[in-house]
Amino acid sequence: MGKEQLSSFYDDIYDNIKGHYHKSPKNTPWYNLWQPVANIISMNGIENVFDLGCGPGHFAEVVNNTEKLFLTSNVKQFYGYDFSPSAINMIKNKNFSEKYMFEERDLRDYNFLEHYSKDKKEKTIFTIFEFLEHVWWDLNLLKRIPSGAMVALSVPNVGGPQHVRHFLTTDEIRVRYGDYIIFDSLSKVTAHHFLGIGIKK
Repeated sequence: MGKEQLSSFYDDIYDNIKGHYHKSPKNTPWYNLWQPVANIISMNGIENVFDLGCGPGHFAEVVNNTEKLFLTSNVKQFYGYDFSPSAINMIKNKNFSEKYMFEERDLRDYNFLEHYSKDKKEKTIFTIFEFLEHVWWDLNLLKRIPSGAMVALSVPNVGGPQHVRHFLTTDEIRVRYGDYIIFDSLSKVTAHHFLGIGIKK
């Protein structure tokens, strides 16, 4: 089992120009996690996206491309947060419209209500791809997501130096996160990743 790492650890990963984070989304190991959620956003009229641990903006690229494919423009605001300066700097070189906003921020104590509208909870999704396994305060993070909002999360079934936990079965995920999320779906979607979609209790 690994340990929680500082932002500088991830800066080194993002700065490696030969790594996955410098590839297009389709050429990364996580594309099959992102695309189903982007489809849900386009097909269900989701207007507000909060991407927690957004990295260099790969999921935002998938959402943007999916809207073009479906000829929709439902998303009114996309908020991406990451505590790695290198990740946020990489995003600055991408051609996002003004509705896509990214911020360097440690989410340990962040209050999501700053940009959240209770009246839009059915039109809001919080996405948490490959983030919860990196921090000890995963439950505290989920607790702060507003009730009624949609949540999409992915977690791995393998460990690493930056992973404080991983999950071998969907039952293990339900045991840890079921007090916070009503899962509509939860399954293994790649050899090493689970994807869950549901509603925050």
